[in-house]
Amino acid sequence: MKRLKAAISVLGGLPFFTARPSPAQHQSQRGTALVEAMAAIAITASAGVAALGLVSISARTSGNVAVSATASWIAASQAEKIQVAAFVPTPGQYEAIAAPSGFAVTNTTSGILGGDSAIQLVTIAVTRAGEEIISVALVKVDR
Repeated sequence: MKRLKAAISVLGGLPFFTARPSPAQHQSQRGTALVEAMAAIAITASAGVAALGLVSISARTSGNVAVSATASWIAASQAEKIQVAAFVPTPGQYEAIAAPSGFAVTNTTSGILGGDSAIQLVTIAVTRAGEEIISVALVKVDR
Protein backbone atom coordinates (compact mmCIF):
# COMPACT_ATOMS: atom_id res chain seq x y z
CA MET A 1 0.00 0.00 0.00
CA LYS A 2 2.90 2.32 0.72
CA ARG A 3 4.20 1.73 -2.79
CA LEU A 4 0.83 2.60 -4.33
CA LYS A 5 0.62 5.82 -2.31
CA ALA A 6 4.19 6.68 -3.30
CA ALA A 7 3.42 6.06 -7.01
CA ILE A 8 0.29 8.18 -6.84
CA SER A 9 2.12 11.01 -5.06
CA VAL A 10 4.87 10.94 -7.73
CA LEU A 11 2.25 11.42 -10.46
CA GLY A 12 0.69 14.32 -8.61
CA GLY A 13 -2.28 12.32 -7.45
CA LEU A 14 -3.35 11.37 -11.00
CA PRO A 15 -4.30 7.78 -11.68
CA PHE A 16 -2.37 5.74 -14.28
CA PHE A 17 -5.39 5.26 -16.49
CA THR A 18 -8.26 7.28 -17.86
CA ALA A 19 -11.78 6.14 -18.40
CA ARG A 20 -12.85 5.67 -22.00
CA PRO A 21 -15.91 7.63 -23.08
CA SER A 22 -18.99 5.68 -23.94
CA PRO A 23 -20.13 5.65 -27.62
CA ALA A 24 -22.98 8.06 -26.77
CA GLN A 25 -20.55 10.53 -25.15
CA HIS A 26 -18.22 10.18 -28.16
CA GLN A 27 -21.04 11.09 -30.61
CA SER A 28 -22.00 14.07 -28.42
CA GLN A 29 -18.41 15.35 -28.51
CA ARG A 30 -18.31 15.04 -32.30
CA GLY A 31 -21.46 17.16 -32.62
CA THR A 32 -20.02 19.81 -30.30
CA ALA A 33 -16.77 19.95 -32.26
CA LEU A 34 -18.72 20.40 -35.51
CA VAL A 35 -20.75 23.28 -34.05
CA GLU A 36 -17.57 24.91 -32.71
CA ALA A 37 -15.85 24.57 -36.10
CA MET A 38 -18.83 26.07 -37.93
CA ALA A 39 -18.97 28.97 -35.46
CA ALA A 40 -15.24 29.63 -35.99
CA ILE A 41 -15.71 29.59 -39.79
CA ALA A 42 -18.66 31.99 -39.52
CA ILE A 43 -16.68 34.41 -37.34
CA THR A 44 -13.68 34.28 -39.69
CA ALA A 45 -15.90 34.85 -42.75
CA SER A 46 -17.59 37.83 -41.07
CA ALA A 47 -14.21 39.37 -40.28
CA GLY A 48 -13.11 38.82 -43.90
CA VAL A 49 -16.21 40.52 -45.29
CA ALA A 50 -15.68 43.47 -42.93
CA ALA A 51 -12.03 43.77 -44.03
CA LEU A 52 -13.04 43.78 -47.70
CA GLY A 53 -15.55 46.53 -46.97
CA LEU A 54 -12.80 48.64 -45.40
CA VAL A 55 -10.57 48.11 -48.44
CA SER A 56 -13.41 49.25 -50.71
CA ILE A 57 -14.02 52.40 -48.65
CA SER A 58 -10.29 53.15 -48.62
CA ALA A 59 -10.08 52.85 -52.42
CA ARG A 60 -13.05 55.20 -52.91
CA THR A 61 -11.62 57.76 -50.48
CA SER A 62 -8.26 57.65 -52.24
CA GLY A 63 -10.00 58.30 -55.57
CA ASN A 64 -11.89 61.27 -54.09
CA VAL A 65 -8.67 62.77 -52.77
CA ALA A 66 -7.05 62.48 -56.21
CA VAL A 67 -10.03 64.23 -57.85
CA SER A 68 -9.98 67.03 -55.24
CA ALA A 69 -6.23 67.53 -55.64
CA THR A 70 -6.55 67.72 -59.43
CA ALA A 71 -9.44 70.19 -59.17
CA SER A 72 -7.42 72.38 -56.78
CA TRP A 73 -4.48 72.35 -59.19
CA ILE A 74 -6.77 73.35 -62.10
CA ALA A 75 -8.32 76.21 -60.09
CA ALA A 76 -4.90 77.50 -59.01
CA SER A 77 -3.63 77.36 -62.60
CA GLN A 78 -6.70 79.24 -63.85
CA ALA A 79 -6.26 81.87 -61.11
CA GLU A 80 -2.62 82.42 -62.12
CA LYS A 81 -3.62 82.83 -65.77
CA ILE A 82 -6.31 85.36 -64.85
CA GLN A 83 -3.94 87.39 -62.66
CA VAL A 84 -1.50 87.92 -65.57
CA ALA A 85 -4.18 88.38 -68.26
CA ALA A 86 -5.36 91.75 -69.53
CA PHE A 87 -8.35 93.14 -67.65
CA VAL A 88 -11.73 92.06 -69.09
CA PRO A 89 -14.61 94.43 -68.33
CA THR A 90 -17.45 93.15 -66.16
CA PRO A 91 -19.54 91.19 -67.05
CA GLY A 92 -17.11 88.98 -68.92
CA GLN A 93 -14.94 85.93 -68.87
CA TYR A 94 -11.25 85.27 -69.06
CA GLU A 95 -9.78 82.61 -71.34
CA ALA A 96 -10.02 79.19 -69.68
CA ILE A 97 -7.03 76.89 -69.36
CA ALA A 98 -7.02 73.46 -71.00
CA ALA A 99 -8.30 71.13 -68.27
CA PRO A 100 -7.38 67.44 -68.06
CA SER A 101 -9.78 64.92 -69.56
CA GLY A 102 -13.04 64.70 -67.64
CA PHE A 103 -12.66 68.11 -65.99
CA ALA A 104 -14.00 71.52 -67.06
CA VAL A 105 -13.12 74.98 -65.78
CA THR A 106 -15.18 78.16 -66.09
CA ASN A 107 -14.86 81.68 -64.73
CA THR A 108 -17.22 84.60 -64.39
CA THR A 109 -16.63 88.21 -63.45
CA SER A 110 -18.82 90.46 -61.35
CA GLY A 111 -18.52 93.97 -59.99
CA ILE A 112 -18.01 94.75 -56.34
CA LEU A 113 -20.95 96.63 -54.83
CA GLY A 114 -20.23 100.31 -54.38
CA GLY A 115 -16.79 99.72 -55.73
CA ASP A 116 -14.64 100.96 -58.52
CA SER A 117 -15.37 99.56 -62.02
CA ALA A 118 -11.67 98.71 -62.26
CA ILE A 119 -12.06 96.16 -59.44
CA GLN A 120 -13.88 92.90 -60.04
CA LEU A 121 -14.59 89.61 -58.35
CA VAL A 122 -13.73 86.59 -60.49
CA THR A 123 -15.25 83.23 -59.59
CA ILE A 124 -13.56 80.07 -60.88
CA ALA A 125 -15.48 76.77 -60.90
CA VAL A 126 -14.00 73.36 -61.65
CA THR A 127 -16.43 70.57 -62.54
CA ARG A 128 -16.16 66.89 -63.30
CA ALA A 129 -19.00 64.99 -64.98
CA GLY A 130 -21.23 68.02 -64.47
CA GLU A 131 -20.65 68.11 -60.69
CA GLU A 132 -18.84 71.08 -59.16
CA ILE A 133 -15.71 69.94 -57.34
CA ILE A 134 -14.30 73.30 -56.23
CA SER A 135 -15.15 76.98 -56.52
CA VAL A 136 -12.62 79.76 -55.89
CA ALA A 137 -13.03 83.54 -55.92
CA LEU A 138 -10.34 86.15 -56.47
CA VAL A 139 -10.14 89.89 -56.93
CA LYS A 140 -8.75 91.32 -60.19
CA VAL A 141 -7.75 94.97 -60.44
CA ASP A 142 -7.22 97.00 -63.64
CA ARG A 143 -4.28 99.25 -62.70
